[in-house]
Amino acid sequence: MKLSRQYSGVMILVIVLVALNLRPGLTAVGPVTQYIQADTGLSTPGMGYLASVPVLCMGLGALVTPWVIRRLGLDVTVVVGLSALAVVILVRSFVPGVGLWIGTVGIGLAIGILNTTLPPIIKRDFPTRAATVTGIYSATLTLSSAIAAGIVVPITGATSWKIGLGCWALMAGIGLCAWLYSMRMRRVFDGGQAEARSAGSADGSDGAPDQESRGEPGYQERTVAEDFGVKLPNLEAGVDAPLPAGEGMGSEDPGALAAARRNILTIPLAWAVTAFMGTQSLLFYMFVQWLPEIEQSHGVSAEAAGLHMSFFQIAGLVATLTLTAVQGERRDQRLSAVVSCSLWIIGLAGFLIAPGIAVVWTIIMGGGSGATFALSLTFINTRTRTSQESSRLSGMSQSVGYMIASVGPTIGGSLGDALGWNAVITVAIVLAAIVMAIGMIAGSDRKI
Repeated sequence: MKLSRQYSGVMILVIVLVALNLRPGLTAVGPVTQYIQADTGLSTPGMGYLASVPVLCMGLGALVTPWVIRRLGLDVTVVVGLSALAVVILVRSFVPGVGLWIGTVGIGLAIGILNTTLPPIIKRDFPTRAATVTGIYSATLTLSSAIAAGIVVPITGATSWKIGLGCWALMAGIGLCAWLYSMRMRRVFDGGQAEARSAGSADGSDGAPDQESRGEPGYQERTVAEDFGVKLPNLEAGVDAPLPAGEGMGSEDPGALAAARRNILTIPLAWAVTAFMGTQSLLFYMFVQWLPEIEQSHGVSAEAAGLHMSFFQIAGLVATLTLTAVQGERRDQRLSAVVSCSLWIIGLAGFLIAPGIAVVWTIIMGGGSGATFALSLTFINTRTRTSQESSRLSGMSQSVGYMIASVGPTIGGSLGDALGWNAVITVAIVLAAIVMAIGMIAGSDRKI
């Protein structure tokens, strides 16, 4: 669907406001680990489990999101995700005892749903600028992580870790209001398009909707859950119900139709994109959780370590924006994958060689983290033809990917507790090299 200039600008702003909610609930935990441990008595491995649970739940949420989208539509799915996120953030902070774990599980599920829903929305609303808008989206995710890492320790020091983590429910409310406004604008815009089509019909044109607002006759799209053999509940219309109005196939490309009917688990390129997403996310969540602890083991204060995490995220933001500007809409992203992973390797090796200048290596690692994450999201749109293909690949890469990533904090905590933090860094260097190799496959100019 071709959007008006006004609606396009508003939609980008709204996507930014929603994206600001998709990292603080996770990345704000690491800098206040010691506060949580002091209050709850959790051990280092226990904190690793607490950090792993939401990442695992993000994968589970992503697994069923394409099915939820078929039931509710893309826009309503975002409303549900943001509403749930606001509630569970408050549960984690303010419901005593088991609320810490219930809220953590809920945060992972809500973010998993939102993570998986936004890429196909970008593909739907910006089909010719998907890579650029995805860059803006991923940069916003990194920005929100930087803000959270930078302010959570001062807020916690002045109040408590419960306030430091719970205050992000307000941001979810703001994102929800913005999204509801964008839905109202879309209804007005769609109404104008319908009126124009009626006028076209009256003056002799066929008045037919464009390709992006209709599905292929007889077309039934598979969901990622169905690809995995998961039998989801059959609600009113059944699992093969047509997509909500305005969210049809959007393409008569024979290649797109053939790919849509295939089980996505049988497509090697889809697995390459998924492996890239999962392995780079494993690195990210391992170090978001434990990098402050690693720095503190070298004599850095908790406040300074939290500030350095903010630098890590800001460097990721700069790298994301740079990658988006340099890469543009080019489809071959193999060189970008090599450069991005090289930043990870240089930063990690620096920690082993010269830990006294940890802040320098933290910034370099942050650049690698931001760039690899931006690439993982870009692959979802550049390796697909339609928003529905994008939805399936997004569901697969983020469900399986975040399940892979969920072991990162636990591995980091357990390995660091048993062998020391240098062992964690050494393992991470090997993983970064693996991400580079996978990126050479996922970054090639092909479609699933």
